[in-house]
Amino acid sequence: MKKILLIAFVLLCSSVAFHAQDTAFRALNLERGNPSEMKGLTKLYVNTGGNSATRERIVEEIRKTAVPGLIVVNSREEAEMVMRFGDAEEEVLEGMTTNPVVGTDWTMTTVDRRTLLSGRGFVFIAGKEQKRPRIVMSFQSRNDKAFGERPTAKFAEKFLKAYKEANGLK
Repeated sequence: MKKILLIAFVLLCSSVAFHAQDTAFRALNLERGNPSEMKGLTKLYVNTGGNSATRERIVEEIRKTAVPGLIVVNSREEAEMVMRFGDAEEEVLEGMTTNPVVGTDWTMTTVDRRTLLSGRGFVFIAGKEQKRPRIVMSFQSRNDKAFGERPTAKFAEKFLKAYKEANGLK
């Protein structure tokens, strides 16, 4: 029953997050596009707010792939594409175990927790010549800290796959 409640809670939070992200797009006056619009663009700016460690992880993932022509720039003004990403770590309740304390009428409850990593971001084409920016890719990931790739690595990987496909690279 606890697992069902946990799953229901996670699904509810996810749907609220997607609705909030869609509302944010509308509030920022961004249009939706598709990844093929990255064709021919080479200058990427990675924005992670004030989190420089997250930015470095994403930039390192992009640089180690060495995509020909793709350049990570240091300001939004220089960019043709902007990657916006935020991540968080949260501790969630996984379960509880209650055992009797031998020789007493007491019980001891142990709470099991685990750490989840989550990340959300999007890539947009920078607006030029009176055109509004266009969202060409969005991303959301959540996983257990002990297993799987960090959301930063998954986001960079998804971006690189879409970028290569748009530009006919392997």
